[in-house]
Order: sequence, then C-alpha cells, then structure tokens
Amino acid sequence: MANDLRWHIFQSMDGKPTEELLEIWQANDRSVWSDLAFEVVAEILQQRLGELPVQNEPITVSPEPIATRGGF
Repeated sequence: MANDLRWHIFQSMDGKPTEELLEIWQANDRSVWSDLAFEVVAEILQQRLGELPVQNEPITVSPEPIATRGGF
C-alpha cells in the first residue's frame, strides 16, 4: 500500500516543472506536503539537478485549513 502511494506521488511530482518542485522543496511546508512527498521531491530534484538546494526551516502549522489547500 505504501508503495502504491509513493508511486502515485512520484507520478504526480515527476510531471511538475523543476521550478515548481524547487518552490515546494525550498518552502518546506510540512503542513501541506507529507514527509513521503518531500522524499519523492528530493529524489526527483537530485536526478534533475545533481544536488539538493537548501531548504527553509520546516513549516508545521497551517495558517488555513488543509482542506482548502492542495498537497499530499
């Protein structure tokens, strides 16, 4: 089951442009994206860029209800 979820997240993230993945990675908003989503983004960025850019400190509290925001 976890592998299915990882596969779905990978498919979704891999279709995004590198710039969008960089925004997700650098913002480090853990209130929107799961740890698994960040693992996948890290893997994709390493493949595309060869290294991971610096991240901001994690955001863990959402300023608005998660139901109104997109994320995995």
